Amino acid sequence: MAVFTRSYPMDVDDELADDLDRISALPDDLLHVILSILGDATMVTRTAVLSRRWRRVWTHAQKLSFVDTDPKIRAKPGQFGGFVDWALAQRGDDNIQSLSISMPTSDSATPEQINDWLRYAMQHTIKTFKLCSPYHSSYETDDDHPLPILELPSNARTTSIELRLSSFRLRLPVSPSARYEALTELNLRSMCFDEEEAGARTLGDFVSTCCPRLRKLEIWGLKKLTQLVLCTEALEELDVNYSNDLQKLDVNTPNLRVLGIKLFIISLPLIDENSNKHLVVGIVAPMLEEIDMHIWADRHMHICIYTIEQAFAISGTLAYACADSTRAILTTVYGSSRTVLTSSI
Repeated sequence: MAVFTRSYPMDVDDELADDLDRISALPDDLLHVILSILGDATMVTRTAVLSRRWRRVWTHAQKLSFVDTDPKIRAKPGQFGGFVDWALAQRGDDNIQSLSISMPTSDSATPEQINDWLRYAMQHTIKTFKLCSPYHSSYETDDDHPLPILELPSNARTTSIELRLSSFRLRLPVSPSARYEALTELNLRSMCFDEEEAGARTLGDFVSTCCPRLRKLEIWGLKKLTQLVLCTEALEELDVNYSNDLQKLDVNTPNLRVLGIKLFIISLPLIDENSNKHLVVGIVAPMLEEIDMHIWADRHMHICIYTIEQAFAISGTLAYACADSTRAILTTVYGSSRTVLTSSI
């Protein structure tokens, strides 16, 4: 039978309330578990008023979720960003298992604050980090006033990262020594990707060279992502959705099992017959098991998927909707030296 003892003496107030407050008698490790279940950062920090015993317990909670549910009722601008800054500062250099920050728009914080949170998370978050601001902010204007930059640090300890920031340009680390050794899941949504801003480092290069353990990559609605070239052994799941500026998707992944591609490429200027600006998809994936491919397009496309060992285990959906100007779509799945699935338009 486990015996719990206090880590430090009680004060008089604690002794009087001891019979009513048995939770406070638990060791810190169990209190941190309780706070992790609670999750919401506002509620977690409010436990500090319960007693002296609780005053600093929350600063070691292993799961925090900051949510700006209704910015219109905030007492003053910047209140949410200031609260997140304060809460993270109280933790010092302590690690945290899970950190989530969600805002309706990026107006809830300054670009400098958001970049600070990202750097903090990459240094201190062990398992999962989510930074979400799905709607456009007031500082998104036009080409003369470009979107602010979200800059990934050169190193991270985090296992799973989800970034959904519609009002930012993503800048990847340019250092040759950049490493995301622990990263197994990466989910990028809605951001603007510009290779010039990335110092000529492409997203495919970042994944292939900096993320040796990445098993799952999800991409949703990235703007200005014109190519994705992946050569990685660890990747098992790839989902590319509505990144409609893509011109080239080239994947060489010996352990890829699940492939999803959804693209909507309509209302583009007609492409000259001699132009190279058509969509080319090439997949080399000998262990591929599932395909879910939906493409709506009015440009020339050539899609080839090569499999070897698991050719006859492939299942999934291939769907196309084409404009009148579509010249050709060719989709071929090869396996065991013979064609097992061919679709052409």
